[in-house]
Formats: sequence, structure tokens, C-alpha cells
Amino acid sequence: MDKHSTVSYYSHQLTCLDQLMAKVNCNIINFNDKVQDVVHQLDSRGETVNHLMVNLFKGYEAMSDKEFVACI
Repeated sequence: MDKHSTVSYYSHQLTCLDQLMAKVNCNIINFNDKVQDVVHQLDSRGETVNHLMVNLFKGYEAMSDKEFVACI
């Protein structure tokens, strides 16, 4: 049961990357580090990460730097 709830927690974090971007004050390095940590947490539990690119772009689009958003 603990593994299931932990996997659900980390999977949910990946669907809310726009909120994570706001949480790290649009710091792309911190954002990428935290995303990498979530992916590692899921991987260490034998889970595959689906739709990572879609969720990453959702997070990147939440940046306050509109030049960056336009570039991606």
C-alpha cells in the first residue's frame, strides 16, 4: 500500500509541473533538478514515466520569462 501511495504522489507531481515552476520562482535549474528527482523517485520504485515531455512543456510555459516561453 505504501508503494502505491508514494507512486501516486510522485506521479501527481509530474502532472502539476506548472505549479512546481511557480514554487521555484521560475528558476529553471531548480525546476529541472526537482523534476529529475521526481523521475528518479519513480524509477527507483520500478515505475515508468509517461508523458514527461508534455508535462515539462506545461511547466516551462508557466515561466514568467515570455522570451523563454516563445523560444520553446
